[in-house]
Amino acid sequence: MLKIWRFAFQRRPVEEEAGSTPAPTSYPAAALVTVALIVALSLAAGPIFRYSFAAAEQLLDVSRSASLLRGGR
Repeated sequence: MLKIWRFAFQRRPVEEEAGSTPAPTSYPAAALVTVALIVALSLAAGPIFRYSFAAAEQLLDVSRSASLLRGGR
């Protein structure tokens, strides 16, 4: 474990730290896929939330009417 720790934190030459090739600064395809995924999930979320709220309202109505049948408020 100590060898791994030493290797991880030992000083390296500047050339090795910088790397031989610079990292790309932009990925247009990845950005397009990300935007498309966000839009698709946003469009899909509308019906899901609408259904879940309708189901919750229906459950509240059922419990309210059951409470009224038992003589509650």
